[in-house]
Amino acid sequence: TGITLTTLIKEKGLTESTSQAIRLIEQGAVKLDGEKIMDKNFVLKDEKQFILQIGKKKLVKLDVYKIVWKKLQYLLTKLGDGIEFADFERR
Repeated sequence: TGITLTTLIKEKGLTESTSQAIRLIEQGAVKLDGEKIMDKNFVLKDEKQFILQIGKKKLVKLDVYKIVWKKLQYLLTKLGDGIEFADFERR
């Protein structure tokens, strides 16, 4: 399970839209741990922390595990099928 970089950029409020995030990636303005990301379909899968940089001034420390976990909790809540969050806790 992971999250696309474009979705992450938009959800963290660093851009107003996903298309703006795509443009920034295509222009080479997005770096992850200091490495330029040029793939608009890039997926963060590792359960670790990253430093995301957009342009020269926007720097954000991200914990991908927490982001994906919160999204999973939200989706399970919407489903409302009685699944306990404890069933999915990190081991």
